[in-house]
Order: sequence, then structure tokens, then C-alpha cells
Amino acid sequence: MAERLLVSLGVSARPGGLLRAELRLLDLGSGAWSPVWSMSPVSLAIQGDHAGVTALVGEELWVPTRRAIVVLDPCTFRVIRHIDHPLFHDLHSVTDLGAGEVLVTSTGNELLLTLTTEGDLRDVMTLGEPRDLDRDYRGLPYDEFKPHRVHPNHVTLWQGRRLVTGLRSATCTDLDDRSYQISFGGRMPHDGRLREGSLWFTTTCGSLVQIEPSRRTVVLDLRIVDLSGGEKLLGFCRGIEIEEDRIWVGLSRVRWSRWRSVAGDAWRALAGRPTPARVVEIDLSRRCVVRTFDLPDAGGADIYGLTRW
Repeated sequence: MAERLLVSLGVSARPGGLLRAELRLLDLGSGAWSPVWSMSPVSLAIQGDHAGVTALVGEELWVPTRRAIVVLDPCTFRVIRHIDHPLFHDLHSVTDLGAGEVLVTSTGNELLLTLTTEGDLRDVMTLGEPRDLDRDYRGLPYDEFKPHRVHPNHVTLWQGRRLVTGLRSATCTDLDDRSYQISFGGRMPHDGRLREGSLWFTTTCGSLVQIEPSRRTVVLDLRIVDLSGGEKLLGFCRGIEIEEDRIWVGLSRVRWSRWRSVAGDAWRALAGRPTPARVVEIDLSRRCVVRTFDLPDAGGADIYGLTRW
């Protein structure tokens, strides 16, 4: 059983404040949270920052942030180098493709960027509106191009397919064969974890969806609030890890959004008052939440990803 989770965060001292990119380790035995890395305050910029879904690339830990990829030593969390490019705009995830290549979701401008492990740009794929590929996007507000058409947030690999999860399109689609598509019935998905032959997703409205990928059929579709024994704990749902019959899910305080579809989806899912950011542990065999891990001293924290560690 997993002993720790690496949690990707944007942390603020108060709700609505500027976010700071952080990584924290959650000890699943003791429930203790340990900060292991945070973005220097000088790098916060006007809009703040967050740490997206990380990836182990060889012997390095790649951490996407809004404007750059920070490469860390996974043993010490010491910064090794930064990777920067003018096309970077609100990065959400990194996926190791193998063979010396990495796929980055540049969510703000809806681009998928293939980099070498040295950080050189090899390929660009546009998923939303056409973009000027000679433009520098790093200084633009993260929501410059919202509302998005797709809002790509995560790429997972399955049997040679590169499957991208789109929040706004409410789909998970093969980048090379658009006829392969998983639909979420209008619900907005995050994540896309391949575990023991199944793909697992969260949706912003608080669902866990298990998909059998060869037939694209739903195996499980559960609402977290129905598994909580009546406790009113649900928030903005994003970040998932799975091992055997246990699932860990990240829940963040529902935040204001000027995009009605996003805010409305999250608020409709909310059961009771907003709660602080937390990780919940679900026992699938019993269909219930068995533990919650509140994030201390983080009234405005957002969870962006969970990784077994």
C-alpha cells in the first residue's frame, strides 16, 4: 500500500489570495504534511503560480508551473534547472513519452508541446483556436484566452495512444486518432490515471469515473458525496491516485470563477459550506470515505495533482 503522496499545489495565505507553487508530501500513516519545495516569491508574478501534475523523467522530477518547468532532484527536491519557452502559458501537466521526449500541456493557450529531455521544442499541436506560434505567451494573464474550446489538462499513455483530457470539451481524446474519444456527458473531467488496465478520472462536480479503455465503457461512476456518510465535505475535485481498493482524491475550496459553467458546476456539487483543501481516502470495497487529510494553514489552497511517492 502507498505510504506517501506527492501533492501538487497552489497555496495562498487566504482565500482569493495569490497562489504560490508548492509540493508537499502527505504521509498516509501519520497524516502529516511536509513541504518539500516552493516557488521563490520573486517568481510569483502578478497572478501567482501553481505546481501542476508532475512526472518522473529519468532521474529527474519535472514540475510544470504557469510559466516554466522546474526540474528537481526527486531525492532532495533541490532545483537542478529551469526549462523555459515563449509558448509556455499556464502549464498543467507533464507526461514522459520515453525515448527522450516529454509532452507538456500548455493549457492557457491550448497547445500541446513535445520537448526533448534537454528542454528543446520538438513539436507543437494546437487543440483550440489557432495561435500565433511566434508570439511570447509567458507574460499574458493565465485566462487571456478563456473560455477555452478544449482546455487540455492531462495526457496519459495507453497501448501507444496519447490520450488528452479536455475540461471544456468534456472528453478524453486520442491525439493521433480523433475517432477514439471518451465522453463524460457534459461533466468537466480532470486527470486520467492508468491503473491496472483502467483509466480513472475526476470531474469538477465531484465524480470518480473508471473507464475500460478498449471498449470505452464506464465501469464505475461514483459521487464522492454519496460515499461520505452524509458529511458535507465536497469541493472542487481534481487530483487522483489509485492502489488496489483505495483511491485518494484532492478536493479544493470552491473558488470564484467568471466562467459561469465552471463556477456553476462546482457550486452545484457542493454539499454544505465550503471546506479547506484536503485529500480524501476512499475504500472501494466498502464504497465509503475512510479518512480525510486537511491541508493545514492553507485557506486558499488548490490541489492540482496527486502522485504516489
